[in-house]
Amino acid sequence: MDELRRVKEMRIAFLHHSVGKNIIDGMKLLCDEAGFEAPTFLPVVRAAETDGPCFSHWSGGRNKQPISK
Repeated sequence: MDELRRVKEMRIAFLHHSVGKNIIDGMKLLCDEAGFEAPTFLPVVRAAETDGPCFSHWSGGRNKQPISK
């Protein structure tokens, strides 16, 4: 859980395709189960709305082609 607490203090950009949504959902679930507030998840187009920490994400690349991500 320490890792998730550190993520909450960072500004992260995460490019993903299909599995990335599952990762984000899993992070939210882990935070809920641990009883602490999840990081701020925002689509990358909204990341500029905050100066603080956030986990911005967008879909891109192609499945089975990790270099495209």
